[in-house]
Amino acid sequence: MKNINISNIILAAEKAEKEKSNLEFQAERANKIARTCATAEGREKWEAKTDELLDQIKAKALDTSFYKPLDEALVAFEKPYRIRCFESGKNLLTAFQKVLEKIDIPKKYFDGTVIYLRAYAGTFPAAYKGTPTTTEAIFSNKNGKWYLISLDRITVKKDRVGCVFSDVTKEAIIKKYKSFYF
Repeated sequence: MKNINISNIILAAEKAEKEKSNLEFQAERANKIARTCATAEGREKWEAKTDELLDQIKAKALDTSFYKPLDEALVAFEKPYRIRCFESGKNLLTAFQKVLEKIDIPKKYFDGTVIYLRAYAGTFPAAYKGTPTTTEAIFSNKNGKWYLISLDRITVKKDRVGCVFSDVTKEAIIKKYKSFYF
């Protein structure tokens, strides 16, 4: 598997979400104008504009082409397995972004950091027959960009996320939590 630039996919997803929210705002505005319009002709014009904007919103919601490299990599990797751990590239990125939110330091300090993200990791009862496995996605930051460097199938461990921080990242985390400002 070749490295997939996650940063570009995240930016494309954020841009699509902003465009969608802008279209929703415009549709709500057009609908409000249509309700307050005095003439039937004016109402029809603004209702048509609202319908056009709602169609554009639906098209934006269905357009997930920027997730295509991730989806293809996941499908190719999980093809031989009966149980799929990450349903789509969007689910994988959502879990990854939650990890970044929890760490909560500026992006410039992540250089050299590696994050191991395991889907559905946890404990299993002793009565479980077999060896539970999960998909592990390994992300690495190089020069300010995140890359998906590997997908692997491993036995289930208790922790869902593992991080190997660079020295710069460690210093940033320590600095962040060393003192509090109110």
